[in-house]
Amino acid sequence: MKRTQYILHLCVVLFLLCLVAATAVFPRLVGAQQTNPPVLRVTGVDVDNYPDVRAYVYGQNLGKEFADVPLFVKQDGVDQVATGSDIVNVGTQVVFLIDSSEDIFKPGKTEIPRYQEVIDAVTRVTRSGVFDPGSDLMTGFAPAPGETIESIIDWTKDHGDVYNHFYQYMPEHGIGQTPLNKLIYYGLDSFSSPQLDERAQRAMVLFSDGVDNLSPEWIDTATSRAQDMNVAIYTVLLGDGTRASRSNLERIAVTTGGQFIQLTSEGALDAMFKHIAQGSQQRSIDYRSTS
Repeated sequence: MKRTQYILHLCVVLFLLCLVAATAVFPRLVGAQQTNPPVLRVTGVDVDNYPDVRAYVYGQNLGKEFADVPLFVKQDGVDQVATGSDIVNVGTQVVFLIDSSEDIFKPGKTEIPRYQEVIDAVTRVTRSGVFDPGSDLMTGFAPAPGETIESIIDWTKDHGDVYNHFYQYMPEHGIGQTPLNKLIYYGLDSFSSPQLDERAQRAMVLFSDGVDNLSPEWIDTATSRAQDMNVAIYTVLLGDGTRASRSNLERIAVTTGGQFIQLTSEGALDAMFKHIAQGSQQRSIDYRSTS
């Protein structure tokens, strides 16, 4: 199955299934710090009981509750009659990426070391109950000496274990500059794990100062791959940043459907994490195929 994102038309190539949403539900919406466009796409099709079919649809920023958005089913260009529709929890998959260059030891906007700001942010969200340990998986990565990337914790639903591993995390001095594209690629590769449900909403949270002297021309290549994989990247600016570094992080977020936020306080990321967690709720639509 090819996962392809459209706003008004969604196609699953195998069965030529199209779901069309009424255009009236697409007003401009303002997110935490920028406008987030409406998103609608098919994430999976269950044909185990064919001709009875169940399609799973992800949607956000649609102007109303997803359960109230009118959807019309077409297969091979033929209208199909929906026999059931429900909101189901398919979960989220969140990758935490720490850009642990030497600047990670500098004080951030909260006047504590930036790496500690990251640890505190992960601690806060894993203890908040925003994510469901029954369905939401997390993992984390950071650069290590020798131009390598280390795993802070592998994919898990044990959010307490995520907290424990990040609490013990301490970046090493002397790593130097870290190319953002390499870190992003590593995070994207982690979604190939066979334990992951392809229907789940996928997101990466990149904590960084935005400085990337090694690979600025490659950032667009990395974000294009994220778009192809339907992975939204949420970028969190540590410290004040420069015009160029802020632009790097804003571009990564906007082009992948994520959000850009500056970490300025203990609760600065609360709305962002809530937005990610809402992606676990998808629409299931049942119909009997007439094709």
